Amino acid sequence: MSLRARRRSLIAAATLGSALAIASSASAVQIPMGKVTDPAYSGTGAPSSVYSLLNASYAALSNADATLVAALHDPAVPNPMPIESALTTAQAEQIAADFTGQTINKTAPSSTAYSTALQGGGDPNFATDAPQIASAGTSWGQLSSLLSNLGSVSSVLNSADSASVSSAGTVVSTTQPIAYSITVSAPTGGYILPSAFTLTFPGNLGINTGLVSDEINAAANGTSAAAIAAIEANPQGTAIGTVTVTSPLADAYGGSNNQLTGKVYAVQTGATSGQGSVTQPYLELWFNQGVYELGSFPSTLAFPLTLSFGPAVTPLPFSTLAVSFPAATSPVKAQSCTDLGTVGGTATDEVANLALMFGDTTDGLTSLTGTPTAVTLASTPTAVTNNCVTPVNTTSKPPVKNTLTGGAGGLMGGNPTLHLRIKTGKAFRSFSVVLPHGLRFMKSKRLGKLIHVSGGKVKSVRIAGGKLVITLKRPSKSVMIRAN
Repeated sequence: MSLRARRRSLIAAATLGSALAIASSASAVQIPMGKVTDPAYSGTGAPSSVYSLLNASYAALSNADATLVAALHDPAVPNPMPIESALTTAQAEQIAADFTGQTINKTAPSSTAYSTALQGGGDPNFATDAPQIASAGTSWGQLSSLLSNLGSVSSVLNSADSASVSSAGTVVSTTQPIAYSITVSAPTGGYILPSAFTLTFPGNLGINTGLVSDEINAAANGTSAAAIAAIEANPQGTAIGTVTVTSPLADAYGGSNNQLTGKVYAVQTGATSGQGSVTQPYLELWFNQGVYELGSFPSTLAFPLTLSFGPAVTPLPFSTLAVSFPAATSPVKAQSCTDLGTVGGTATDEVANLALMFGDTTDGLTSLTGTPTAVTLASTPTAVTNNCVTPVNTTSKPPVKNTLTGGAGGLMGGNPTLHLRIKTGKAFRSFSVVLPHGLRFMKSKRLGKLIHVSGGKVKSVRIAGGKLVITLKRPSKSVMIRAN
């Protein structure tokens, strides 16, 4: 997460020397800020806090400054040495540069004569002192900035590999965009400080191509870099979603109660193809003027799809980062009413080397001299609200019930008759009739003439087992029978 309006560094990217012992292997550690009174880090095992690292750096720089001033009369370094809270980055780097004879960050030695004198006998331990002084000068600005911004917050800095990704969607149809949300979360009570992160959307989603009409053309006022940047810094147009970040620094950037809320835009830069074009826009998380982050889409907009943010100019620590799209302007469609897959993600930890110092060997760094790599975040399947409605067939008729109606007559007069009506939902070719107790069918050569059937042509009529059995030439669903 990058806050481009303010470019102060919030990180501690270096530590006291590359040969320091690393704590025992572990993953997903907490990185305590500690207190200004914490003992200086000894250089072995895990430090007790970030303050212990800063205090060790100050002690090393203070000793170097004393040597440069007292023995070599170096006018470029501070005299007297400022207290720890007042030592500036420029002063720390100049001390380290003059002591080691190396350029520290972008600060060159005021003269190489000082380091030459130290190597020539001015410092018998120069070979071991110089690397630690160089590291202390290199990391001073970053360590002091980290503690200045985050040293007093109540929540705890966690390594990025402790974070997780969750998501939710509400589906009403597999042909319409869905309401959709994604959240990146640090452990409860903590926050992370990634310099870059990605979100990978699963293969069982589809693109809402209708969003092209909602894209903001950042080159509308000209194609110059300045014109494009001006639109990105303060976009005007249709937002396709909202973004909320919970951060211990949110209030400093226009938020309140540790929350900063903004809008999500699809932004094109006027490019005819590739990143920034209509078919490959940026996804901008915008909070207020000049405070935003751009996410880059891949060249092919097909799922699975990875959206990349960073590396950040000024990383923002956050506990949660939540992006939400209403159905009307959602960039995705569902292909299932019950399964939306799993949104995955990665993060590159801005303090991976600190995490390593505190024992985390799974945070993208295994050596203090290495370059942090992205780590895979834990994720859970997307929670689905299924509001799909099964279509009702208004043209179909209710199923027909099988019915038998009729009766007998003429029993007292000696001229019995029987009339029946059979109606079924499924066509039939034969049926049998059984008389109640006390009555029976009599066999007769005239049987075929005594039985009259309407609703189907009769193939045969017979009496078998006391039952009247009638077989039709063709199936029928409704027949009437009259027997004399």
